[in-house]
Amino acid sequence: MTRLLTLLRLPKTALTALLLTIALTLAATLAVSYIRTGPPLIVMQLRSEILVQRVARPELSSIAVTNARLAGGEACNLASGGLFSGVMQPPEGAILTYQWAPTQLRIQVDAPPSDDGKAAIRLSDRAEGECSVDGRLQMLVALVPGDSSAPAWQLPIAGPAQAGSEFGSPLAPAADGERVYDLLRGGTVSVFGKSVDGGMLFPIADSSFEIPAGSRIASSDVLPPGTGEAGPSWYGVATYGPDGFDISATAESKELRLFRPGAGRQSETFGIGLLAGILGDPGTVLLAFALAAFFAIGGLVVGWMSLWRDPPPGKSPDITP
Repeated sequence: MTRLLTLLRLPKTALTALLLTIALTLAATLAVSYIRTGPPLIVMQLRSEILVQRVARPELSSIAVTNARLAGGEACNLASGGLFSGVMQPPEGAILTYQWAPTQLRIQVDAPPSDDGKAAIRLSDRAEGECSVDGRLQMLVALVPGDSSAPAWQLPIAGPAQAGSEFGSPLAPAADGERVYDLLRGGTVSVFGKSVDGGMLFPIADSSFEIPAGSRIASSDVLPPGTGEAGPSWYGVATYGPDGFDISATAESKELRLFRPGAGRQSETFGIGLLAGILGDPGTVLLAFALAAFFAIGGLVVGWMSLWRDPPPGKSPDITP
């Protein structure tokens, strides 16, 4: 009993070692939270009447179309009866726009300027005809609502992108009643963390965000043509539906921007809290536990050894069994 009380009355050296151990453990735990292999994964499920992207990988952005009316590519002579069926491949850096209407799908490509022809839009058909188009190309596909025999229009997303536009003053409709369709109708954005080694995704509590209608979600404020910086790339699919494109895409980013209606040019980003990231990451928890155990055991050893170095004044340590 006397020996136990002696151990509990830690001398000044042992107390210093204990406090140092706690400080080092906290510092190591916080440091681990920054040892990440990359930004979090953002999963988007959106419904929008418009999607704009800058082509980052032309081979992934190629689109197969059926019975599309061309505007800007008439010189290709690939259209049969005024309609083109084949594959369109936009060049890298082109601005590719998908615009929805109740009875029409519009695909527009704005190729960046180039003197060597590498920025040309390429068209090819089943008969192995091929041609190139510079500048702007539009493809209009007439669709019949509710026609189950029509092909499912699933359009690729592979590059920095934006969906929707901030709700504001409506544009005047045309005489035939046609209006510009460019609104985001809503959706959900979920944020997933990555483990320290980058090999595991894990869900974060309270990291699912409802997106209000009339917003805009974008990689950056603007999407200029070319290959300069334009924010993180989205990868996924936009499917033509009865009331907009059903967009399913992912992006690895800390800077994905949300522009809310009425907020002007102000934007917010989606993030993971520091504490939530530490507690949610299985690898971080394991590593933090190992570090805490190491420092705690080391502190106890140092504290125990300090009992030998800090005996009460005028006395020698009692080491008898």
